[in-house]
Amino acid sequence: MDSSGIKDAALSLMRRIEFLLDAGITGLPKARAMKPAAPAVESESADWAVFKGPLKDAAAFKACDHHDWKGVLFGVYPLGRAIVLWAVPVAAQTLQDSPFGAEPLSQLEKMLAWLAGELKSPVPQAANPEVVLAARCAQEGGYTDTGAAMACRGPLEPYLKGVEGVLLMGSLAAWAFLQSADLDGARARVHKGDGRQVVATYPPDEWITDQARKKAAHNDLKLLIKALQG
Repeated sequence: MDSSGIKDAALSLMRRIEFLLDAGITGLPKARAMKPAAPAVESESADWAVFKGPLKDAAAFKACDHHDWKGVLFGVYPLGRAIVLWAVPVAAQTLQDSPFGAEPLSQLEKMLAWLAGELKSPVPQAANPEVVLAARCAQEGGYTDTGAAMACRGPLEPYLKGVEGVLLMGSLAAWAFLQSADLDGARARVHKGDGRQVVATYPPDEWITDQARKKAAHNDLKLLIKALQG
Protein backbone atom coordinates (compact mmCIF):
# COMPACT_ATOMS: atom_id res chain seq x y z
CA MET A 1 0.00 0.00 0.00
CA ASP A 2 1.43 3.44 -0.94
CA SER A 3 1.49 6.47 1.36
CA SER A 4 -1.77 7.90 0.02
CA GLY A 5 -3.51 4.57 0.63
CA ILE A 6 -2.20 4.44 4.18
CA LYS A 7 -3.43 7.99 4.79
CA ASP A 8 -6.91 7.18 3.42
CA ALA A 9 -7.10 4.06 5.60
CA ALA A 10 -6.06 6.05 8.67
CA LEU A 11 -8.69 8.74 8.01
CA SER A 12 -11.37 6.07 7.52
CA LEU A 13 -10.40 4.41 10.80
CA MET A 14 -10.49 7.77 12.59
CA ARG A 15 -14.03 8.44 11.29
CA ARG A 16 -15.20 5.05 12.57
CA ILE A 17 -13.65 5.64 16.00
CA GLU A 18 -15.33 9.06 16.25
CA PHE A 19 -18.63 7.49 15.23
CA LEU A 20 -18.34 4.83 17.91
CA LEU A 21 -17.41 7.34 20.59
CA ASP A 22 -20.38 9.48 19.57
CA ALA A 23 -22.58 6.43 20.09
CA GLY A 24 -21.09 5.89 23.55
CA ILE A 25 -19.65 2.46 22.81
CA THR A 26 -16.11 1.15 22.78
CA GLY A 27 -16.50 -2.08 20.76
CA LEU A 28 -17.32 -2.40 17.08
CA PRO A 29 -20.68 -4.18 16.63
CA LYS A 30 -21.03 -6.56 13.73
CA ALA A 31 -23.58 -5.76 11.05
CA ARG A 32 -26.65 -7.89 11.56
CA ALA A 33 -30.23 -8.24 10.49
CA MET A 34 -32.73 -5.62 11.52
CA LYS A 35 -34.44 -6.07 14.84
CA PRO A 36 -38.11 -5.31 15.40
CA ALA A 37 -38.23 -1.56 15.73
CA ALA A 38 -41.26 -0.67 17.81
CA PRO A 39 -40.27 -1.45 21.44
CA ALA A 40 -36.75 -0.06 21.18
CA VAL A 41 -37.70 3.01 19.19
CA GLU A 42 -40.54 4.03 21.45
CA SER A 43 -38.13 4.30 24.37
CA GLU A 44 -35.49 5.97 22.19
CA SER A 45 -37.88 8.54 20.71
CA ALA A 46 -39.68 9.49 23.94
CA ASP A 47 -37.37 12.47 24.57
CA TRP A 48 -37.04 13.53 20.94
CA ALA A 49 -39.00 16.05 18.92
CA VAL A 50 -40.09 14.32 15.71
CA PHE A 51 -41.22 15.75 12.38
CA LYS A 52 -42.85 13.76 9.55
CA GLY A 53 -43.91 15.31 6.26
CA PRO A 54 -42.66 16.98 3.08
CA LEU A 55 -39.16 18.44 3.23
CA LYS A 56 -40.45 21.90 2.30
CA ASP A 57 -42.50 21.98 5.52
CA ALA A 58 -39.57 20.96 7.72
CA ALA A 59 -38.10 24.48 7.63
CA ALA A 60 -40.82 25.58 10.06
CA PHE A 61 -40.06 22.73 12.48
CA LYS A 62 -38.89 23.74 15.98
CA ALA A 63 -37.42 21.19 18.35
CA CYS A 64 -37.16 23.81 21.12
CA ASP A 65 -37.60 27.53 21.73
CA HIS A 66 -33.87 28.27 21.56
CA HIS A 67 -33.46 27.72 17.79
CA ASP A 68 -30.41 25.73 18.80
CA TRP A 69 -31.13 22.10 18.12
CA LYS A 70 -29.51 19.19 16.36
CA GLY A 71 -31.02 16.17 14.70
CA VAL A 72 -30.93 13.54 11.99
CA LEU A 73 -33.16 13.67 8.94
CA PHE A 74 -34.13 10.71 6.74
CA GLY A 75 -35.15 11.36 3.16
CA VAL A 76 -37.71 8.75 2.05
CA TYR A 77 -37.78 7.70 -1.61
CA PRO A 78 -40.35 4.96 -2.43
CA LEU A 79 -39.76 2.79 -5.49
CA GLY A 80 -42.65 0.35 -5.51
CA ARG A 81 -41.34 -2.85 -3.92
CA ALA A 82 -38.24 -1.02 -2.70
CA ILE A 83 -37.40 2.14 -0.79
CA VAL A 84 -34.32 4.34 -0.47
CA LEU A 85 -33.52 5.97 2.88
CA TRP A 86 -30.83 8.66 3.09
CA ALA A 87 -29.90 9.91 6.57
CA VAL A 88 -28.05 13.19 7.19
CA PRO A 89 -27.28 15.21 10.33
CA VAL A 90 -29.10 18.55 10.45
CA ALA A 91 -29.47 21.63 12.63
CA ALA A 92 -31.97 24.48 12.82
CA GLN A 93 -29.92 26.57 10.40
CA THR A 94 -29.33 23.88 7.76
CA LEU A 95 -33.03 23.22 7.20
CA GLN A 96 -33.52 26.67 5.70
CA ASP A 97 -31.82 25.32 2.58
CA SER A 98 -31.63 21.77 1.24
CA PRO A 99 -29.95 19.61 3.89
CA PHE A 100 -28.64 17.35 1.12
CA GLY A 101 -26.77 19.92 -0.98
CA ALA A 102 -27.30 20.82 -4.65
CA GLU A 103 -24.73 18.52 -6.28
CA PRO A 104 -25.48 15.46 -4.12
CA LEU A 105 -29.18 16.02 -4.85
CA SER A 106 -28.43 16.08 -8.57
CA GLN A 107 -26.57 12.78 -8.22
CA LEU A 108 -29.49 11.34 -6.26
CA GLU A 109 -32.01 12.34 -8.94
CA LYS A 110 -30.02 10.48 -11.60
CA MET A 111 -29.69 7.42 -9.40
CA LEU A 112 -33.41 7.35 -8.56
CA ALA A 113 -34.35 7.69 -12.23
CA TRP A 114 -32.09 4.76 -13.13
CA LEU A 115 -33.26 2.62 -10.23
CA ALA A 116 -36.92 3.36 -10.98
CA GLY A 117 -36.35 2.18 -14.53
CA GLU A 118 -34.76 -1.05 -13.35
CA LEU A 119 -37.55 -1.70 -10.86
CA LYS A 120 -40.30 -0.51 -13.23
CA SER A 121 -41.66 1.95 -10.69
CA PRO A 122 -42.51 5.66 -10.77
CA VAL A 123 -39.57 8.00 -10.15
CA PRO A 124 -39.84 9.37 -6.59
CA GLN A 125 -39.65 13.05 -5.74
CA ALA A 126 -36.03 13.87 -5.02
CA ALA A 127 -36.08 17.61 -4.30
CA ASN A 128 -39.04 17.54 -1.92
CA PRO A 129 -39.34 14.01 -0.50
CA GLU A 130 -41.20 12.87 2.54
CA VAL A 131 -38.81 13.11 5.49
CA VAL A 132 -38.58 11.92 9.07
CA LEU A 133 -36.59 14.07 11.47
CA ALA A 134 -35.73 13.46 15.14
CA ALA A 135 -34.10 16.31 17.03
CA ARG A 136 -33.22 17.55 20.49
CA CYS A 137 -32.35 20.93 22.00
CA ALA A 138 -28.57 21.35 22.14
CA GLN A 139 -28.82 23.14 25.48
CA GLU A 140 -30.29 20.06 27.16
CA GLY A 141 -27.15 18.01 26.51
CA GLY A 142 -26.90 14.31 25.84
CA TYR A 143 -27.36 14.64 22.09
CA THR A 144 -25.79 12.15 19.67
CA ASP A 145 -26.37 11.68 15.94
CA THR A 146 -26.68 7.94 16.52
CA GLY A 147 -29.40 8.46 19.13
CA ALA A 148 -31.31 10.76 16.77
CA ALA A 149 -31.00 8.21 13.95
CA MET A 150 -32.40 5.46 16.19
CA ALA A 151 -35.27 7.74 17.24
CA CYS A 152 -36.34 7.89 13.57
CA ARG A 153 -36.89 4.13 13.35
CA GLY A 154 -40.43 4.05 14.71
CA PRO A 155 -41.70 7.03 12.64
CA LEU A 156 -40.16 5.43 9.52
CA GLU A 157 -42.02 2.14 9.90
CA PRO A 158 -45.26 3.25 8.14
CA TYR A 159 -43.22 3.98 5.01
CA LEU A 160 -41.81 0.45 5.07
CA LYS A 161 -45.11 -1.42 4.99
CA GLY A 162 -45.22 -3.75 2.00
CA VAL A 163 -41.62 -2.98 1.07
CA GLU A 164 -39.42 -5.92 0.07
CA GLY A 165 -36.10 -4.12 -0.40
CA VAL A 166 -34.42 -1.27 1.47
CA LEU A 167 -31.39 0.74 0.35
CA LEU A 168 -29.70 2.52 3.28
CA MET A 169 -27.50 5.45 2.28
CA GLY A 170 -24.90 6.68 4.75
CA SER A 171 -23.48 5.68 8.11
CA LEU A 172 -26.42 6.96 10.14
CA ALA A 173 -28.94 4.96 8.12
CA ALA A 174 -26.80 1.84 8.52
CA TRP A 175 -26.56 2.46 12.25
CA ALA A 176 -30.32 2.92 12.68
CA PHE A 177 -31.26 -0.27 10.83
CA LEU A 178 -28.24 -2.54 11.14
CA GLN A 179 -26.59 -1.21 14.32
CA SER A 180 -23.30 -1.13 12.41
CA ALA A 181 -20.82 1.72 12.76
CA ASP A 182 -18.74 0.25 9.94
CA LEU A 183 -20.38 1.24 6.66
CA ASP A 184 -17.50 -0.25 4.67
CA GLY A 185 -18.14 -3.60 6.34
CA ALA A 186 -21.93 -3.39 6.11
CA ARG A 187 -22.13 -2.71 2.37
CA ALA A 188 -21.56 -5.04 -0.58
CA ARG A 189 -23.86 -7.72 0.82
CA VAL A 190 -27.54 -8.32 1.44
CA HIS A 191 -28.87 -8.22 5.00
CA LYS A 192 -32.22 -9.73 5.86
CA GLY A 193 -34.61 -8.48 8.50
CA ASP A 194 -38.35 -8.11 9.03
CA GLY A 195 -38.91 -10.00 5.76
CA ARG A 196 -36.94 -7.45 3.75
CA GLN A 197 -33.75 -7.46 1.70
CA VAL A 198 -31.50 -4.67 3.00
CA VAL A 199 -28.42 -3.17 1.35
CA ALA A 200 -26.27 -0.38 2.80
CA THR A 201 -24.19 1.94 0.64
CA TYR A 202 -22.33 5.24 0.44
CA PRO A 203 -24.44 8.43 0.23
CA PRO A 204 -24.45 10.76 -2.81
CA ASP A 205 -22.29 13.43 -1.13
CA GLU A 206 -19.46 10.88 -1.00
CA TRP A 207 -19.92 9.96 -4.66
CA ILE A 208 -18.79 13.47 -5.59
CA THR A 209 -15.55 13.39 -3.66
CA ASP A 210 -14.63 9.76 -4.29
CA GLN A 211 -15.25 8.12 -7.67
CA ALA A 212 -14.39 4.71 -6.22
CA ARG A 213 -17.26 5.06 -3.75
CA LYS A 214 -19.60 6.13 -6.54
CA LYS A 215 -18.74 2.97 -8.44
CA ALA A 216 -19.14 0.88 -5.28
CA ALA A 217 -22.54 2.46 -4.64
CA HIS A 218 -23.64 1.54 -8.16
CA ASN A 219 -22.61 -2.05 -7.49
CA ASP A 220 -24.67 -1.98 -4.28
CA LEU A 221 -27.71 -0.81 -6.26
CA LYS A 222 -27.31 -3.73 -8.64
CA LEU A 223 -27.00 -6.03 -5.64
CA LEU A 224 -30.36 -4.84 -4.31
CA ILE A 225 -31.99 -5.28 -7.72
CA LYS A 226 -30.63 -8.82 -8.00
CA ALA A 227 -31.90 -9.64 -4.50
CA LEU A 228 -35.39 -8.41 -5.39
CA GLN A 229 -35.43 -10.34 -8.65
CA GLY A 230 -34.25 -13.53 -6.95
